Amino acid sequence: MKTTLLLFSLIVLASCGAYNENSIAYYKNPLSSNDVSRLDGLYHLKATQIYRSDGTIDSCAVASNDLLNINLRMVATNDSVEKYQIRIRAIDQNTLKTTLIKNGENIDSSIINGKISKKGMFHFKNNPVDCYGIPYILGGCSGTKSRIGIDHDNNLILQNNSYSGGAILLLLGDGRCYSTAYNFARIQSN
Repeated sequence: MKTTLLLFSLIVLASCGAYNENSIAYYKNPLSSNDVSRLDGLYHLKATQIYRSDGTIDSCAVASNDLLNINLRMVATNDSVEKYQIRIRAIDQNTLKTTLIKNGENIDSSIINGKISKKGMFHFKNNPVDCYGIPYILGGCSGTKSRIGIDHDNNLILQNNSYSGGAILLLLGDGRCYSTAYNFARIQSN
């Protein structure tokens, strides 16, 4: 019985957590823990491309609300996203500082803790997970995780995974996983 419960728990917890590597594998320029500073730079807040799950790229005009933990409520609703940029600066190999800039003025900043993975992307730590009810008995959990890297042209790649799942008495369960990846053009290096 313990083995069955352990196997079931492993399947439930591991079912939808992996990033879609196919969407960015050809385009990313892997980082190592010694060169996190390659992320340093000023980037447009508006995404220029979206990476599809089959490895193709489409152009887009999206401002990601999840971009680097910046509080986008500070971006006025009637304001054009093109007026905003994001500056990334590596403090050390496990910490990044991000700053939201409008017309040359700093508006908001945040610190992101994380680490470089074996696949050459900076994974954010402390990704939020929200649970409601009694998970997998009568309730569920939802969460997101993010990672960033650079492409071969030194533009920023942002990849987000979102998961939401739940069950009733471990029997009737449902889960959804969404993965998005965007490219943000670099304006200048630091």
